[in-house]
Amino acid sequence: MIKKFYSLLCLPLVLVLFSCSGGLKKEYSLLKQSGLSQEELVTAISDFDKAHYRFFDSKLDLGVYSLVQLDYDKAFSYFNRALALLESGERCSKAQRALLYSSLSTVYISRKDIYKARDFAKKAWECGREGKVYGFLYGRILYSTGDNETALQVFDRTYKKYPQNLDKDSRRTYMYLLADMGLYERCIELIQLNAGQGDYFENFGTFASEIFERTGDIEQAVYYSYLEYLFRKSKENLSDDEFLKNLDLLEVALQKEGVVKGGPAIRQIRALLSKKDVLVPCGENFISKYIWYQQKIQLNELTLDDYKEFARLEPYFCKLVEFYQTLLVQSEKFLTTNNPAVKKMLKDKIRQLGGKYE
Repeated sequence: MIKKFYSLLCLPLVLVLFSCSGGLKKEYSLLKQSGLSQEELVTAISDFDKAHYRFFDSKLDLGVYSLVQLDYDKAFSYFNRALALLESGERCSKAQRALLYSSLSTVYISRKDIYKARDFAKKAWECGREGKVYGFLYGRILYSTGDNETALQVFDRTYKKYPQNLDKDSRRTYMYLLADMGLYERCIELIQLNAGQGDYFENFGTFASEIFERTGDIEQAVYYSYLEYLFRKSKENLSDDEFLKNLDLLEVALQKEGVVKGGPAIRQIRALLSKKDVLVPCGENFISKYIWYQQKIQLNELTLDDYKEFARLEPYFCKLVEFYQTLLVQSEKFLTTNNPAVKKMLKDKIRQLGGKYE
């Protein structure tokens, strides 16, 4: 069963600036453009808000700032005061209204009130085109409540219009949703997008392997199982021998079913982990290429061109400490002493990922 997932809406660390006109709005707009530091500006807006208790914009801005600071209680207070003004007839733009509703939705998520979160996310979504930018938030909440049909419609519409806004949490939920709906080919498109950005969530390799298996692509399923093993091994004390035993069992099972498509992947992984002295040809899959270059390293056959090609796999392995450790070790052979900056960068990445180097 694909597990449910949703996360908080990510908001930029800025105070929202809308075009203002008229008395107080003009004064408030000038205040926000006064060049004050963020701390000074927040204080000035807070003072302005206290002096003008029926002014909507300052309450919305202070609420957003509090939300970004993860001060949910203070944000909730400001947002409710802004909401009360709206309900009493105060006017605001559709963009402001959508921001208020989506922000309240986020606060209710933090309070584990998913149904109120859903209601406010729906309100945001319904604020015309200005609200459609919050579709990924609404879609995640719909999925968490089991409304998969509506969630798919919302995700599809939002992704079509705002593909650049598909953050890693929304992409994860979208993948789970597509898998639950049996839309495996579309799910694979997101799996490949996710892999290309190195956004590996827990059990990503296992999830991807299961999806490829459902489409009958056993070779890709095997490769993604190995990807899962790579990342788990970097954090746990896992045995290559145990993984090899599982490969043997899988191969026997596939042979009994008359399936031979997974053979190349199995042979390539087995050659690497068994430290065989024969190179097994690699395919176009980025995992296959990773194995190919690792095996060439084992056999002391890596060339400078190979090293450069291996380094180009970084987007896929930017969270795997062993990738940078390998680059650093091999750099002694292929990088001259005139490249200290590259070695420093590799060492910094290893430290950031919690690894060590000699």
